[in-house]
Amino acid sequence: MSLRVGWNFGSTAEDECQDAVMQEPPCWTATSAVLKAGRELSSWLLSNLSPPSSPLVSSFFCKDPFASRQSPNPSCLSQPAASHTPYPPPTPSLISFLPQELLEEIFREYLHGPTSTSPSPSNPLTGSFRRILAATGTKTTPFTLAHVCSSWRDIVMSNPLLWAKLCALRPEPQDIPVFEFWLSRSSPYPLDLTIVEGRGNQKADLNDTTCQILLSASAHSPRWKAISLQLGRDLEALFVTPSGPTSLQLPSLRGFRLDLVDWSTEGSQCMSRMLSKGPELQSAAWGSACQIPCFFSDTPWAGLHTIQIGHVNLSDLLQILHVATALHTLFIDYLQVDCSVPSPLTGTTYRIELPSLSSLTLLRYDSLVPLFDSLRVPSLSSLALKFGMGSSLAYDAGWRSLAGLVHHSSCRITSLTWSDDLHPEQQFLGKIDDTYASIFFHLHDLRIESPVGKKTVETFSPLGGQCHNLRALRTFELRDCTAEYDSVLAIIACSHLDWVDIKLRDEAGMCRHVGLPQRSASLVS
Repeated sequence: MSLRVGWNFGSTAEDECQDAVMQEPPCWTATSAVLKAGRELSSWLLSNLSPPSSPLVSSFFCKDPFASRQSPNPSCLSQPAASHTPYPPPTPSLISFLPQELLEEIFREYLHGPTSTSPSPSNPLTGSFRRILAATGTKTTPFTLAHVCSSWRDIVMSNPLLWAKLCALRPEPQDIPVFEFWLSRSSPYPLDLTIVEGRGNQKADLNDTTCQILLSASAHSPRWKAISLQLGRDLEALFVTPSGPTSLQLPSLRGFRLDLVDWSTEGSQCMSRMLSKGPELQSAAWGSACQIPCFFSDTPWAGLHTIQIGHVNLSDLLQILHVATALHTLFIDYLQVDCSVPSPLTGTTYRIELPSLSSLTLLRYDSLVPLFDSLRVPSLSSLALKFGMGSSLAYDAGWRSLAGLVHHSSCRITSLTWSDDLHPEQQFLGKIDDTYASIFFHLHDLRIESPVGKKTVETFSPLGGQCHNLRALRTFELRDCTAEYDSVLAIIACSHLDWVDIKLRDEAGMCRHVGLPQRSASLVS
């Protein structure tokens, strides 16, 4: 299959489907005497020319031979030069001298590198290329790079790795040929695939476009390396019926993410079991819309390195952690804890040991005591608590439980992300001072996301009375600070900090970022 990319970006939506799948330019063969003579003359001329010394000769070396340009008039070549000053020769582009391997790496970083979280209004992509792209937020596609010149087109079309990341963002019917062409170009490389269902109607009828996209993608399931699906309830029947794509072959799948909106528990579990069959699976994520996971034995929990769960109750989580012994990273959006029901391990000395768990992130919860009292995590170094210690009733008990977790695990907390909108900053600062020796002796990175004021700045500045406690601190970040600018400068002057990022907010709502190193203050709205 080949392509003449829709180079006319002003084409209508109806033309995009026709522009997407085209033929390669024919391979011409010099059969006539004129063509043969011209080819021989060109070969002789280019092989005997010295380095560019005139505008005419320079054009042969500096311009893309396939670029459109107006041919000079042969009758003018023998005439004497005009009296006016000739135009300077074209300046060669340095990028044209780069090796192909380096260009391929540049293209890959440009296409697959970090992007914004959502497409901006200034996104230059149009038509199908706004919906069929490498990732959400990207500003270019392989099609755009292939439009620059013939040499770039050859590199893009001959390198499957540039096509190995694909996102279908609310696709429309005319996007299907572009999606299928992209899939074919990515072969045989492992595929990183994201499919986000388009907005359905109120009758919740089957979305035929997304259905066709899923069926086309399932034909390439042996190449799936990572899959992310955000699907509505109308597509649940596609996976639970015998005629659906239930026999997926997933020998290369290493991670999946499911955001199944309004799916039944049975449908969600069916999809999870289907994707959990991959022998190389290491990462599994369920969005907050999924009413799972509940524990089921046919999921290879023991081999997972990363688990992200949108909503889970404590009893199901403990069952999962009991067998997930290879876990490195755990991320939970909402941990449901029934404080009236004691933890299954309360009152016992047994704790679930997770020898490799190094990063723990919790977004929302009522109490952390039952979880912390049930674990032993000797490798834990990064801790993110986005809801403080939970409710006011569990605040002091949560700090004691965290200190106990660090003590009986013999772990070192080097990175802390903290957010607490329920309690004043003075209460948090007091706990930092009280628990310094037992919890934060090795603290290296500190990020505070909840609103703080002058007191926090003074605490961690050279003028503060508690700064001497955090001798290991190297990076410091405040995301919502109302302190005065002069107070913040004291932190910038603190020589032992390697990196500082503070977002100051005044009464008018204007924000000023102050950072270190080599970052000047700037105003943003």
